[in-house]
Amino acid sequence: MKKILILLILFSLFLSSTFALVTGESEELLQNLSYRLAKSYYNIGSYQRAIRLLRKAIKETKDHQAAEQLLVDSYSELISQIHIEYIALHFPEILMEGISEEVEQSIIDVFDARPPLRHELHSKFYYWRGLFYLLFKNRAKANESFIDSLAYDPTNYKSLLWLARSIADEFPAHSGEIIKYIQSFAGIMPEIEKDKSYRYLLEIKKSGEIP
Repeated sequence: MKKILILLILFSLFLSSTFALVTGESEELLQNLSYRLAKSYYNIGSYQRAIRLLRKAIKETKDHQAAEQLLVDSYSELISQIHIEYIALHFPEILMEGISEEVEQSIIDVFDARPPLRHELHSKFYYWRGLFYLLFKNRAKANESFIDSLAYDPTNYKSLLWLARSIADEFPAHSGEIIKYIQSFAGIMPEIEKDKSYRYLLEIKKSGEIP
């Protein structure tokens, strides 16, 4: 009941804010909306709804530069006040919102500015960012992200192997690039060559199932 009440209040705030945005009070109200959403949404997955509402508000704002900065500020609030895991594990979904490269970089800067008290979270953040760009055929950004992921947590190569093996089983044609990428690390990380998943991938690659 409490969650329903919160959603109703936020929805009414959104409607009133959207109306006011058209009247020229965009920056102040969007800032207020971002603050309220960042403070109100705290359970798993709910920050995504906050982002969608903010995106809708931004579409009504003529000053997109100011609006996008407020969006960045709201992410900062979510990262600092709520749970950093949400950003780390769901970054591809944030990218799917269609944010600009400048906003993406600002979010990364905010994330990197945090002391890496839990290195595996930073590693997961870059791992999922890498996966997003791998799927969308941006090899340069994927490589950059996976390298950052391994820099924070070298043991995360297991996640890359798991990813490669999963894709190999379901979509063999798309696994070749990931295997080549992992092979580039095998020389400096001997533990990769000893991994069962890695040997499995090499075997099916030799069989011709993976290009």
